[in-house]
Amino acid sequence: MTQEHLAVDANVDRTAISGIERGSTTLVDLLDRLVTALNVDISDLFVDRPESAPCPDPMKAGRKPR
Repeated sequence: MTQEHLAVDANVDRTAISGIERGSTTLVDLLDRLVTALNVDISDLFVDRPESAPCPDPMKAGRKPR
């Protein structure tokens, strides 16, 4: 499987796959960046939302102010 195919199937940019292959980005590093950006606990990324639970509100457009 090529990086391009995996990236398309995973709905990520090919450079993310390339970074993981090269070791310049690890999955742990990527997860850490995600939880920091989302301001959530890492365990929140692995919890199934019950079908009866309401969907969360969409995030505001644009970048987070620094």
